[in-house]
Amino acid sequence: MAGPAAQLELLEALAETPPRAYLQRAPSEQSVLRELYQQAAETDLAARSAPDDIARLHALFDVALDHGLGGLVRDYLAEVCSDRLLTSSDPVEAFLLDAECVRRWVQKLLAVSRGRLASWLARGLSGAALGGGSAGVMAKELGRLQMLQLIAEALAHQPGAAPAPAGASAGTTGGFVGAGSGGTGSAAPAAAEPAELAEARHLVACARVLAWLGQAGSGFERPAGRFFSEQEWRSVAAKRREGAAAAGVGGLFLADLAAELARQGVTEAALAYPPPTPDRLLSALFLAPPASGGGGASAPPAGKPAGSKGAGAKATAAAGDASAAAPASQDARLALLAYYLSDGGFLTAGAIVQGLQAHFGVPATSANGWLMQQLLDDCHTADAAGMQSLHRAAALVPAVDGAALPHKALQVFAARGQLDAALSLLRQRPESTVRLDEASVALSVRLQNGLLGEAFIGLRQHLAAVAAAAPPAAAAELQQRHPQLLLGQLLQFAATTKPSAVHAVARLPFGGVEEQAVVGWLEAQAAGGRMEAALMLPLFFLMRGRTTEALHAYSGHEFDRVLGLASAPRRGGRGKRRLGGSAYR
Repeated sequence: MAGPAAQLELLEALAETPPRAYLQRAPSEQSVLRELYQQAAETDLAARSAPDDIARLHALFDVALDHGLGGLVRDYLAEVCSDRLLTSSDPVEAFLLDAECVRRWVQKLLAVSRGRLASWLARGLSGAALGGGSAGVMAKELGRLQMLQLIAEALAHQPGAAPAPAGASAGTTGGFVGAGSGGTGSAAPAAAEPAELAEARHLVACARVLAWLGQAGSGFERPAGRFFSEQEWRSVAAKRREGAAAAGVGGLFLADLAAELARQGVTEAALAYPPPTPDRLLSALFLAPPASGGGGASAPPAGKPAGSKGAGAKATAAAGDASAAAPASQDARLALLAYYLSDGGFLTAGAIVQGLQAHFGVPATSANGWLMQQLLDDCHTADAAGMQSLHRAAALVPAVDGAALPHKALQVFAARGQLDAALSLLRQRPESTVRLDEASVALSVRLQNGLLGEAFIGLRQHLAAVAAAAPPAAAAELQQRHPQLLLGQLLQFAATTKPSAVHAVARLPFGGVEEQAVVGWLEAQAAGGRMEAALMLPLFFLMRGRTTEALHAYSGHEFDRVLGLASAPRRGGRGKRRLGGSAYR
């Protein structure tokens, strides 16, 4: 009775039987659970020996998951485990009614899946390992893991079950709750995910990567990719670091990615770049558990054992908050994977963007932004290949979201002379930054593009943002320091351009604090013997109809000495002082 027809009949019975009926008595005087298990064993869908009802229930869950009926487990959680009125004095039956019974099953299957994925990765990413018939196996494994993730999410939101402590099962990991490509740190321990949910997310991402790269075909036969050897690749990486340090742009994007992944718990040794082989990088990013500090499951409240029906409403709420943040924590891992695939030439830029979209739902703007960061790192080699990478990065500017990119991208374009690309990125970014270094770069980019008016507007927006965000204790200092430095930069640029643009700058509508900074700069330049600044100071006040201040500024400087004016003897008479010099006309 082990034919396909009998198996189909069992699956239909399994799908039609409500989970609440499992512990009820069948006409044969045994429970419905045991009857269903017996049919599964007779049709070779389950092992023929099970020590207790817990093993029988887990075996039926295995059958359901393997045949596309994984939703049955979620129904069991909703109808049985969530019903506080279902109780039993029998210890085994009481455990069957508890969500911890489902949790143990999920943990066991995740450990099995981890072993399978590790085995596939150990065989490498060549076509022989993942191509051909293995594609269907990988697709099935991915489907199983996705269903396990849905079940783990349902467990995390159970109203009467707290998440199990981290390490409750072999092969589970802590939650990878942290910042994404735009974040600044990891989440607090109180918002950590349940261990099985974090593990499920982790393994789903790994399976998706393997499915994607397996479908991409060959290209991974050479571990060094487009480079002649790993040593050559390491040499190029060292040149990039040296070039970035010399350019003063704050290091490589690769270093920023590594720092973010280290905060998420990836070990420093695993982040050595370039990795020896592609599968080593995948193991470090998507399979290996975090070393420490990478998150973990929330412990149940005091006085409530893990798995008890009345435990952990607060822990469950914390797990829900972490569940919403968990997908963003994968961004740094996917960004480093895209960086590596592009740098090594394993896949084309189009294939990387398409793969990230299809398998992870990454927007094309984000994927292109990650590729741009790799190209901008490569441009620091300052050779022909580096210049080519710089031009390719500039060509990607219309395809990215400048507001989501690190400010360093704009700095690199400006430092390498790609002012059009820098300006395009700058116009995509909000003007609400309060960082002085970012405002200085934005001012420089606009000025070098000849946009004095736009530069002044951006400067005033920055000063308004500083005034709004400054803490009361430091407000006075910040509102004085920022105008002094930025307006000094603006005036210095205007004074060094040919022809001079100081007159145009002096006509701008400065406010009170801004005017103090401008007057202070002009006075300092005049005191240093700069004639143009000495002449511009009284003119600055005259433009605003403030004659008295203009006369005071004029009398405060020795213009005769500066302009070379002195008494000269008149022909046939006594010497008289006379005004001469075209500068006053």
